Amino acid sequence: MNPLALSNAVRAMQSSMVMVRCGGMEEAAAAPYMAAMSNDTQHPYSLEISACDRPAGHFTWAIRKNGKLFQRADRLQTTEEAAERSGLAALEKLLSGRDR
Repeated sequence: MNPLALSNAVRAMQSSMVMVRCGGMEEAAAAPYMAAMSNDTQHPYSLEISACDRPAGHFTWAIRKNGKLFQRADRLQTTEEAAERSGLAALEKLLSGRDR
């Protein structure tokens, strides 16, 4: 597989990964097995926003590095947008090297 096709496959896999629960077991949407195991991605970090079962109506985020949990939110957010803003701020802090 050429590098462009591989990069497109990885992007498609990352966009199809949607976590449906927080706390307890997490279920992920179907995704290609081998692309998830690849370590040669250009961007190893991904941000996942998920709805919580308890309390209902709250959201959280998780940062994954090469598909493995790297960091997760310590506070629940009341909206999906707030969870995304909080997760992006944490990802930017991680990438900039602050708080290491």
